[in-house]
Amino acid sequence: MPYLYAFTNKASPAAGDYLHLASTADSGADRKVLVSALFTSPSLTTPTLGAASATSVAASGAMTAATFNKLTLTTPATAATLTLANGSSLITTGAYALTLALGGNVTLTVPTTSATLARTDAAQTFTGPQTFSGAISGAAITGTTLGMTGAVTAMNATAIPAGGTSGSGFLFSSTANFGVFFGSGAPSISAAKGSLYLRSDGSSTSTRAYVNTDGSTTWTAITTAA
Repeated sequence: MPYLYAFTNKASPAAGDYLHLASTADSGADRKVLVSALFTSPSLTTPTLGAASATSVAASGAMTAATFNKLTLTTPATAATLTLANGSSLITTGAYALTLALGGNVTLTVPTTSATLARTDAAQTFTGPQTFSGAISGAAITGTTLGMTGAVTAMNATAIPAGGTSGSGFLFSSTANFGVFFGSGAPSISAAKGSLYLRSDGSSTSTRAYVNTDGSTTWTAITTAA
């Protein structure tokens, strides 16, 4: 028959032993038994865990740099917040890095349809009409239609040159140097035949404007009314 042990006398029960609890009022005697249970050797079964597919991570304390579903989260120096609106997604393509260099609190508004963001350090091609509320400046602006509600200023950083400068003016068509040029004094530049030259210091009916007649440096004065 298995032996009986007081609760305090058996630190590691073995199979077949009894757990015997006695009333404290019984001064350790075995007469008033409260609980008796037969110990059996437990059978431990290793659980089978499948691939993790957690949809959320809840943490009430500090969280150090960790990886969740192959996504590495790096602890910021002090604090940071990433907020996604309900039902929204943040999706990237390609194994590339995106760095947003912000100098303050800003709000970026993107189109409501799929579009390509333009860069400021290289040539851009816009497929639809564009509206700019401020001044437009640059070395070259190309397109099929350019509409302005304000003044159009060309060569705004260039002083009026003496005799004009080839390529500096309003140019038209695929013909090289065909357009309207400007300068002080009589024209001396080479331009396409039919080009016009406006003289800033003209003072008579024959010195205010000129037309190119040979596609080179020959210009004929246009007679203007006084």
